[in-house]
Amino acid sequence: MKTKRFKRIYIEITNVCNMRCSFCPVTKREANFMSVADFEHILSEVKPFSDYVCLHIKGEPLLHPHIGEILDLCDKYDLKANLTTNGVLLKEKSDILANNKALRQINISLHSFENDSESDFIDYWNNIVYAIKKVRSNSDAIISFRMWNQGSHSQHKVMDKVYFNFDEKFDWPDITIAPLSDTGTCHGLRAQIGILVDGTVVPCCLDHEGNVNLGNIFKQKFSEIVASDRVTSIKKGFCDNKLTEDLCKRCGYASRFR
Repeated sequence: MKTKRFKRIYIEITNVCNMRCSFCPVTKREANFMSVADFEHILSEVKPFSDYVCLHIKGEPLLHPHIGEILDLCDKYDLKANLTTNGVLLKEKSDILANNKALRQINISLHSFENDSESDFIDYWNNIVYAIKKVRSNSDAIISFRMWNQGSHSQHKVMDKVYFNFDEKFDWPDITIAPLSDTGTCHGLRAQIGILVDGTVVPCCLDHEGNVNLGNIFKQKFSEIVASDRVTSIKKGFCDNKLTEDLCKRCGYASRFR
């Protein structure tokens, strides 16, 4: 079977969030929720390019009022879906998550509660445990708890398909800071690509403001966007250890690949 071009495609179904975490910059873009029709259009365009979609870039995907329909569409197009969530709405949405065939993995960012009280965290944790038990009773979805760590990345298996993942904290790329480097590589446009809630196509899941605007999937064919000269140039730069875009030169995460 031929390997598809991207390991995963990030689709931002909303840029609205129900928390204000210190490590996550507030978007300057207009608050928006993607319509179900627009989401289906995107799936029809990206289906030939990947088997996996991740339903976030910024925002909390479980806030989407039609998250059930969105996951059902992933199943319709035979695409496996990954969710990254702060966990606050997991209990409320647990019935939807437990009964969807497309859901492959739920990533729960426990560091979202880094500044809250112990009692608040206990309630939060108990709600997550309730939701995970319900999901795991009727689903093979992988559960991954994400936490910051001062050291390197590590993964610890808790039980079947339940993991704790630790990783070093990073800063989101910021176009307003001085360049960090013009050399480096990235998984962007090779293993992954992103689509913002307004249809803007970006090279990776960290271009949260659409600074590297490659086109709009509601105005152009996705196949044309990924075949553009600009995409080809960025990819060639990554292969040659050169960062050609201003945002990439200001991305601290890229330093992990140097």
